[in-house]
Amino acid sequence: MLPVLAVLALVPRATRIPVLVCWLVAAVTAAAAVPLAVMSIDLPGVASQQPGVSSALLLLHAAWITAAVLGGLSLRHLGDLPKPLQAGLAVTGVAAVTAPLVGLVWFAGWGGERLTDPPESDVPVYMAQRAERAPEDGVLVLRGSVAEGLRYDVHRGDGPTVGEDEIAALTPEDPEITEVIRSLVTAPDSEAVAELSDRGILYIVQAAPADGAVSANLDATSGLVQASSERGTRSWQVTPEPQSLQEDGSWSRWILLLVQAISIPVLAVLSLPPLRRSRDE
Repeated sequence: MLPVLAVLALVPRATRIPVLVCWLVAAVTAAAAVPLAVMSIDLPGVASQQPGVSSALLLLHAAWITAAVLGGLSLRHLGDLPKPLQAGLAVTGVAAVTAPLVGLVWFAGWGGERLTDPPESDVPVYMAQRAERAPEDGVLVLRGSVAEGLRYDVHRGDGPTVGEDEIAALTPEDPEITEVIRSLVTAPDSEAVAELSDRGILYIVQAAPADGAVSANLDATSGLVQASSERGTRSWQVTPEPQSLQEDGSWSRWILLLVQAISIPVLAVLSLPPLRRSRDE
């Protein structure tokens, strides 16, 4: 509906030139958005990433809105227009106002749930829920096989957020935890289980397709109890359960928070306009 209003804004002669400028901006923005929509960029931690086109779409809609508003400014003498034209403009205006209102009601009522796109995860739901409630209920996820190589990552809290995949890909490997996992998957090792418990690991999940050799070693390890999981995956629970992890009480973090708390009101005061006294005072 918005592009239609922007096109109709070209009809009045009084505002045709500024509306053409708006359409010129929209055309340049659309031409710049097309290559962004078809290209992809390889980033660490993900296979490929499409550049965002949200800024281009925002500018495109802003140009259309400006054109529609400029076209509406020329309708000051609407009563002098023919009746059919008045009826058409009235229907178009009502439709332009109703469309976003209907979309807003749909989204606020029940449409928001249909727009969710939950990421795929090998972690069962009940394990993810426990990991969200307590940081010591982490989930160690194993992928691959002994022949082709094993990979591991830890699911803790809400899981990886936007940007954390790239950070994880550039983070160097922890040789200590790698050695613990290597000793655990090659032979039954109760000491490795105790080490994982000390590091806040409650569950171990072997993603599909599960390597039988690794599963057999974990089944034979004391301190691991089989847990329920989806078909094709294997999971175990660490016993006894991990204790609460010690929070990082770094003093530098508190200093940075204090500096930010002081800077915000200072910047707010400095951004205020200067107060000038009148000559009468």
